[in-house]
Amino acid sequence: MVQVMELPRNKTTAQEVLSELVIPAVPGEYYAYHSEFTEDKPLYVLMKCKANKARSIATARDLGREANLLFLFNSSVQAQVCAIKLAQASGLLGDYVSGDLFGETWDRTCEDHGRGFL
Repeated sequence: MVQVMELPRNKTTAQEVLSELVIPAVPGEYYAYHSEFTEDKPLYVLMKCKANKARSIATARDLGREANLLFLFNSSVQAQVCAIKLAQASGLLGDYVSGDLFGETWDRTCEDHGRGFL
């Protein structure tokens, strides 16, 4: 069941109040949130709920181990995604970012399409 609520015009939306600060995730905590990734902000970071998860490539160096995935947009309808170390090794983050900054992120396709994924 989906409930749609209209916000009063003087209230800000959740997307507008997300912080650009680095607020690391805590192991064992569950996070459920919405993020919109674009060509300008294709970098995914796993952080606490109040932090913006969509970041620009220029922030990769400052994010370090908090950076996890890079969304790639091209002419297709669907975006592609790759682990941050693979993105760095492929030159997608620019030449000035070292792969030593990032932790390991494992990604794989999910044939189950979400059923029982959690």
